[in-house]
Amino acid sequence: MRLVRGRVLDVGCGAGRVALHLQQHGQEVVAIDVSPLAAEVSRRRGVQDARVLSIADVDKRVRPIDTIMMMGNNFGLFGSARRAKRLLHRFDLIGSDRKRIVAEVLDPYTTDDPDHLSYHERNRQRGRLPGQARLRIRHRHYTTPWFDYLFVSPAEL
Repeated sequence: MRLVRGRVLDVGCGAGRVALHLQQHGQEVVAIDVSPLAAEVSRRRGVQDARVLSIADVDKRVRPIDTIMMMGNNFGLFGSARRAKRLLHRFDLIGSDRKRIVAEVLDPYTTDDPDHLSYHERNRQRGRLPGQARLRIRHRHYTTPWFDYLFVSPAEL
């Protein structure tokens, strides 16, 4: 958290853990999540500005932003290299002159599991990044649409 400064955009805020921590340390935070339930939980827990907003819909309404937080491997929300490039350009437009991204990633190559390695190879053959996954989230009677999620190594980052 020592890298965080100024006004913060917390991407994929979930229940608001990161946003609450930053607020308690004096940061102004805009917390976003595609899930209306997650945004509601964040607000109930005390996040002052929790919005239902997809990473793909971030625009000038949230600016100016100094720090973009992508914790819990939420860098994966970029989905693909092509989409990441487009969204990073959008982040550039909403960012202040001091902007920075603080992200956490899970390196997909730290495995020797044959299933994971064959998945990486199939992705390469299809022109996808090895750590690109197609998934959806299901909890009880809630199910998201299928979406791409991107696991990248620090070098790919």
